[in-house]
Amino acid sequence: MRQGPTCGWVELRLQLRHKQLANTSARAVLAMAATVSLLAVSGCLGWERAETHLRYKLTATVESAGQSITASAVQEMRVIGVITPFSNQRGISTDVIGQAISVEIPNVGTLYLLMASRSGDRTGISPQYLQACGLYPQDAKTPIEQVSDIAAFRGSCDVPRRLFPMMVTVGDPTTGADIVDRSDEAVQWRVTSLRLEVTDEPILFGLEQRFPWLYKSGPPIPVTEPHGYGYLSGSEFSHREYLQ
Repeated sequence: MRQGPTCGWVELRLQLRHKQLANTSARAVLAMAATVSLLAVSGCLGWERAETHLRYKLTATVESAGQSITASAVQEMRVIGVITPFSNQRGISTDVIGQAISVEIPNVGTLYLLMASRSGDRTGISPQYLQACGLYPQDAKTPIEQVSDIAAFRGSCDVPRRLFPMMVTVGDPTTGADIVDRSDEAVQWRVTSLRLEVTDEPILFGLEQRFPWLYKSGPPIPVTEPHGYGYLSGSEFSHREYLQ
């Protein structure tokens, strides 16, 4: 787990600033001194940042026509905890890389469990998985302590149905047309379980071979939903890099 700046970091900044003052105007000196003072106070009085990555395998089990079908995918989430004393802000942000689970259902087609919550939010799925494993939210702990707990987690957990990701089928893989939200599931099949297990296995990619429109810029991809229309960016199927 990586943690943010400390008082030692601030002292180094102070020393560097001090060496630059000789050829600087009085007004600039005052401005620089104020900046350094602010850095010193924030650095020594509680500005904190911690970051960790959690790699996990998701395994889905689907029942269809009396058959039990399993499929899995390795994904990785980045978790950042921040405390800023001046604005009294604190919290955790997340992002995820990897690719969706592809479940081949005989006589039905392929069901994709996306890297997105049921609302289609890619950054919203990781908190749901952390919640399923009892790692978030923890009101009695600071964001830094929660990140530390996540970094130390080496177990597994079952994701409850209410925290399942968005699930879709793709009518035309070559263009991304006719994507239908199947999160409410269908009579032909039912996702019976979703299990998360921490792993050191590699993250595998390859959906771009099936979907040539992935990683290409363009308009949002329309999704037919039971109650209207939504949109995806494509990163919910596969994403190689964290957001900056």
